[in-house]
This record gives sequence, structure tokens and C-alpha cells, in this order.
Amino acid sequence: MCVVAGFAITAVASQAFIFDGQISIDRALNSPTLTVRYVNANATLVELRINGESVATRTVSAARSSGETTFTLNLASLSGGDNRIEIRLYDKSGKLLATETTKVTTEASQGPVFLTNPKMGATLRGNVEIKVGFGRDMKNSYVSFFIDNQFKSISNVPPFEFTWDTTVAPNGWHEVEAWLVDDTSATLKTRKIRVFVENPGGSTDRPNPDRLLGGGLAAPSGPAANRLHVGVAGAAGTKPALLRAPIPTGLKEMIPTGNRLANQALALQTGHKLPPATVVSGIPAAAETGLVSITRGRRLPNIGAFAIVYDAHFVNFDVQPRVTDGIPLTPFRYLIEKAGGKVGWAHKLKNVSAYADGHDIFLHIGDSFAQINKQRIELERATFIDSGRTIVPLSFMRDALNVNIDYDRASGHVLITSIKK
Repeated sequence: MCVVAGFAITAVASQAFIFDGQISIDRALNSPTLTVRYVNANATLVELRINGESVATRTVSAARSSGETTFTLNLASLSGGDNRIEIRLYDKSGKLLATETTKVTTEASQGPVFLTNPKMGATLRGNVEIKVGFGRDMKNSYVSFFIDNQFKSISNVPPFEFTWDTTVAPNGWHEVEAWLVDDTSATLKTRKIRVFVENPGGSTDRPNPDRLLGGGLAAPSGPAANRLHVGVAGAAGTKPALLRAPIPTGLKEMIPTGNRLANQALALQTGHKLPPATVVSGIPAAAETGLVSITRGRRLPNIGAFAIVYDAHFVNFDVQPRVTDGIPLTPFRYLIEKAGGKVGWAHKLKNVSAYADGHDIFLHIGDSFAQINKQRIELERATFIDSGRTIVPLSFMRDALNVNIDYDRASGHVLITSIKK
């Protein structure tokens, strides 16, 4: 977490006097935008460096001896204290025409959850312990660890740590972050820590230099909760038998920790063994996979809201699926559209029509029956409207689509898998 404390416009160590070209760097207070202006330089390229690292470039016209361009900083990614900002101008042959430096000063504040190891800018080799600290008492919490926005491990027991084998990562800069879900299902994030991996003989594959620019560090495409990041369960510091599944609610940003089917595929590739599935009270143990088929009449514990993974991708909802009186319920439209179908709505009649997977589907709000290809099907619960969304029993989607639907006891997610025709 980072709050901008101030910004010095005065050049720190300007070398512009060596060149004919002159550069000015302007930035409004607390603004992430740097405005770069130059004169007396027929430049073709403007480069931005932060703390000695090249992070972005802009092409400009060499037909003019003056010009202007902008860079947008991700202020939260900067180190606490003074950050050296350098602008360089180059001609078409790569010759340096001018350079100017200034600084952005940030003040790091320690929030309720933060990384205690490693430190910002540290050089790492071999196995490194990623450790989390807390600014207040955190009970019944989960901590998920991410390297370069990719999920790596989850822990719900102290010490909240993850051992990162940096030898499998390319040499160069990487981002480390941890997310915590507390007992109220609130999501808290640590500040991202940028570290440099330098293993002897390691490969070098440096990140895209534009990662520090507008919009922040490269994030998973789509809403965060709609993207699956698969990791190997049972990493250091984790006791899977004690885990209860985090339950994202509302518009929380917690990225669920992957599903067991995807982890099994990954385990076959890596040779890792998966931990035993967590037993959920009231659900009989299933064969090895720990999956419980969602069918009409199947009741789940009242776990509240849950995430849905459709063909290995999380589905993003604005009204969250949940369990009510043991019946898993879901918004209708999102799953139909995820299957490539279309949904129609007759407002005056309160009728819903849809077509997906070769099925014509008809629903009437408040009715306990639906139609699929004009055949009448009884629902476990009458359809209803919640925040503008049609809600149906999840078991009905097995009839409406060519899919299998299972509850994964290990992750607490519902897995929907298309049946190949």
C-alpha cells in the first residue's frame, strides 16, 4: 500500500548540459501522469527509466526538433522513499541525445496485511521464504500467495509462509503479493513487492517493460474473480486438511484458489501429489476426486455464496450463486451465455426464453415448472428475481445445458463441465 507524499520537480542529477537537447518533466501533485517536453533534439525514441530500470518507451517524430509525450506511472508499484525517474532521448541510430532526471517520493504505510519477506528490490537466489505479517489479529483467515499474478499456494495456519523455488523462474524482475480472506469474507491485499531473481545459469526472460504503466501491473484478463489461476496444493506451510474454502461474496476480488480437476492435471505434469479432500459435513465422500454431483434433490450444507468454474474458467456474476435451504441457486443468464447461448426477456409477461446447446428453454418467474424443448420439467424451487437477475436451482442447468455439475469439496467451488457431443 502506497501513498504519494510528494514530488520533486527539481532535477536530481541532471546531465542535460552535456547535450544540446533539453528536457523538462512535469507532473501535477499526486497525479500518475508524467508529461515530458523536449527541445533542440531530433529524437525518434523517448525512454522512461525508474530506479535505473528501463520500463517504457515512446516513439516520436524525428522531423521536429521539439516535442511532447506522456507516461503513466503505477504509483502503488514504486518503492517507499525516493524513486529516481530518468527520461532519455535517442535518435534513429540509437545515439543518446539528452537525459534528465527527477524523483517521485512515496511513503509506504503498513496496512493490516503485509509481506515481511522478501524486501522490496531484493536479489533472490534458490529457495526463498515468502512471509506475511499482520497489523491486527486475523482469525480464521486464508492467505494466498501470487508470483507475477499467478497463484502459487494457500495457507490458513501460522506461520503464513510459502517457499518459492526461484530456480524455476527466469532471471529478472518479478512481483510478489499475498491476498488474505478474513472470517467476514473480506479480501485484503499486501503491497506488491518487486524482486530480482538472479540464479547462476538461470534463463533470462525479463517482463514486458510496460508493466509499470497505465492500469498497473499486468493482471489476469477480465475481472479478477473470473480468471482461474491453477497452483499445486499442499505447498510449504499449508495443512490442507484444515482448510475451509474461502467464499467470495458480492463483488469481492478474491481469486479462488483453483479447482481440483485442474490441479490433478497439473499434478500429472509436475509429479506433485494432491492432498486429501476436505470432508464437508453432510456430504458423503465421493470416489477419490471428492466431487459431489449436483442433481435434483441433492442438498448442500448452507455454505452461503460459492464460485462457479465453467470448463476451467471462473464465471463472473453480479448476483452471486449461493445455497439457500440446502438448494444451490444460480443466476440463469450468465451460464446460458457462457455456453454460447442467448437469453430473451419479456418484461410485461415476466417470461424468460433462451436457446443454448440445442435446447429451447422457457421459464416464467414465480413458476415451479420450466420447459426444455417444450417438455415440462419440475424445478426444486420456483424461479424468482434478485437484483434484476433470474435465479434458478443449479440442478436445472444440468437439464438446460449439456453439462455435468459437481460440488468440489476440496475447494468449495461448483465445477461445470461440458459434455462432448
